[in-house]
Amino acid sequence: MAFQISIGDIVMRSKLAFRLAHAFTTGRKSAPAEFQEVQNQLYSLSKALDFFGSHTSRASPNRFGLDSRAQGGSLSAMIENCRSTLNHLERLVDKYMVLQGDHTHDPSTSHGKRWRSEFLQNWTRVKWTTEGGDLSKLQHNLAIHINSLTLAATVVNRQLERHVLPKDESSGTSITDADSVLTLSIMVGVRDRQEVSSLCPNASFGSESLETMLFPNSGRLFECRYPSRPGELIQGGKHDKELSKLSLLPTSLLVRMHGRQQLWKLRVSSRRTSRVTTLLLGNVSPSKLVDFESRINELAMAQARRVVSRRVGSMLAFPCVDTHGQPQIAVLNMMCDTRHLHDRIARVDFLANGQCYSQKFIKTIQLLLYKALSEAGESSYKDSGELVFHVGTQSGNEPSSIDLPSRLIVNIDHSNRVAYGPKACVLRVCDVDCVSESDSGQRDQVRAANVQVELSDMKSTNVLLQRIEQLQQGLLMYKLRSTQSCERVVYQMPIEMLTVHNYHLVNATLRLLFNTSTGQYRLVILNASNSVCVSIELPLSFFHHLATTNDTALFLNYPCWISDSSQQQTMLYEHRSGITLTCASDETQQLLVMLLRSVAQGDQILPLRAKNDGPGLMSKQIEQEIRNDSQDLQL
Repeated sequence: MAFQISIGDIVMRSKLAFRLAHAFTTGRKSAPAEFQEVQNQLYSLSKALDFFGSHTSRASPNRFGLDSRAQGGSLSAMIENCRSTLNHLERLVDKYMVLQGDHTHDPSTSHGKRWRSEFLQNWTRVKWTTEGGDLSKLQHNLAIHINSLTLAATVVNRQLERHVLPKDESSGTSITDADSVLTLSIMVGVRDRQEVSSLCPNASFGSESLETMLFPNSGRLFECRYPSRPGELIQGGKHDKELSKLSLLPTSLLVRMHGRQQLWKLRVSSRRTSRVTTLLLGNVSPSKLVDFESRINELAMAQARRVVSRRVGSMLAFPCVDTHGQPQIAVLNMMCDTRHLHDRIARVDFLANGQCYSQKFIKTIQLLLYKALSEAGESSYKDSGELVFHVGTQSGNEPSSIDLPSRLIVNIDHSNRVAYGPKACVLRVCDVDCVSESDSGQRDQVRAANVQVELSDMKSTNVLLQRIEQLQQGLLMYKLRSTQSCERVVYQMPIEMLTVHNYHLVNATLRLLFNTSTGQYRLVILNASNSVCVSIELPLSFFHHLATTNDTALFLNYPCWISDSSQQQTMLYEHRSGITLTCASDETQQLLVMLLRSVAQGDQILPLRAKNDGPGLMSKQIEQEIRNDSQDLQL
C-alpha cells in the first residue's frame, strides 16, 4: 500500500458516514428541513469514500509519476480531515438523539431514533464542526470532502491506466514502451571544454536504486537502450559494455549546472581505468522530470545520512538548522562553472555601516545553491545562493597566531541587484548578508552590505555577472516550484484538466500557500511532470472581492511567474497582463472558487502534511547536537 492510511480505515469511514446519514434519515420527521441536505451529503460522502478506496487499493509507490511520500501524505491528510468531521458529527448524534431499541452498529436497527426535543429548539446554537461552525459550515466541509475524494480517486485511476510495461515473451528481451522509461544522454568531460564527447545518447538508469549503487558489488548504474520500432526501446545497445564499467563514488551527487540548458553533473569511477570521471547528463524528457528528480533526491538522502552517521560535513552536504531551530542537512543542488574565474579576482571590498573591509589574494570562487533535508526527509530550498571566495595565503611573513579568514561567503537572493561598478572590471552586489570563516571555525557576519568585486579583465567581469544571474534564475525557479521555509500549505487539490495562460495542463496539482512572514498568499500550479509551473501572488483583497461575487470565472491580474522546462532548456519569465484560470470540469471550477472564498470567510482548512512513518535521518541525540553546533557549521 502506498498510502499511510489502510483500506480498512477508509471502509470504516464509509460505514460511519452511511450510519450517520441513516440516523438523519430516521429522525427527519421531527427535524428541521435543513437536515435533509446534510443527510444527502452524508450518503454522498459514503459513496465517495467507497469510490476512493476501490481505486487507491490498486496503487503502489512505483506506479506513480508523483513522489509517493508527498502524495501519500496529502491523501492521508485528506482522509484524516474527513475522519475528524465524521467523528465530531457522531458525538453530536450520540448526544442529541434518543436511541430506542438496541443500540447496535447495524443501520437496519436504527429505525427508532429521534432528536431530543430540547435539541430541536436550540439546534442553531450547536457547534456542528470542530472549529465551532454552524450547520452551513458543516455542509461546506462535507462538500469539500466529497469533491476532494472524487477528484483524488480520478487522478490515481488515470495514473494507473497510463502505466504500461510490455515485454516480448518469445525472445526474453526487455522491450519497453518509450513513454514509460526515463532516458537521457550521457556526455564525458567538463562543460565548456573541447574534450566533451558523447558517451550514450539513449541511456537509462539501472533497475536498482541509486542509494544501493553506492555500495560495492551492486548492479548496473546505466543501461544503453536503442529503438527497435517506433515508440519502443530495447535494452542492450552498442554503448552497453562501456556503461557497465561505471559505478558511483561514495560522495556522488547529481548537481544541476548553470544556464537554461538542462544539464546535471555526476562524478563516477570507471572499473576499466580506475579513474574518476565527470559525466554530464541531459536531454531528459519534460514528462520524466519527476522521475529524474526522485533519482536526484535518492543520492541527496544518501549523502545526508552519510553526514549524520559520520558527523562531519563537507561542501557537498553539511548539518544546519532552519529558521525555527529544527535540524536539517544542506545538500548541494546546483552550481555554476567558475573555472574561467580562477586567479582572476583582483580584490573584494565589503562596505557596511560606513566601514570598508578589503581582501586580496582570492584563489578560487564558487557559486552554489543548496537544498535542505529535514529529519522526516522532506526537502526545501535555501532562501539564498552562495557566492564563495576562497582566500589564498599571502606570500609575506604573517604571524601564525593571527586567525585570518579563509572563506568569504556572500548570500545572494534572486532579487538582489547586481550591476557594473563605478569603474571598469568591477561588479557591485547590493544589500546582501556576508559571512567570513577562518580555518579555526571563527565566523563573523555582516548584514545589508554592498560588495564590490574587482576582476583582472572585462571578459572575466562579464562571465561573473552572467554566472551570478544564472544562479539567481535557478534560485527563483526552485522557489516558484517549491514550498518555501516561511510558507505553509493551506490547501492542495488535484485537477484533471486545467487551462491557465497558454498552457493546458493535464493531471495538474494546485497548491494555495500562506507566507507566515508577509501574511500574503501564493497560488502554485504544477503539471504532472513538474515541467511547467505557474506561480501567482494573491493579496487579501482578491479573496474579499471573490467572496462578494457569485461568478466562478477566475481572472487573476496579479504578479505571475511562469517556469517552462523543455527537453533542451528552461524558460523563466514574468507575465504582466493577467491570466485566466479555467478548469475543464464545472464542478472542479466551483470547488476551487469555493475554497478560495473560504479564505476571506476565515474558514480554517487543515494544512496537508505528510506523516513520518519511516525512520528519520537523525536520532534525537544527533538532532540536539546539530542544534548545539549549528552556529559553527551553518553556511
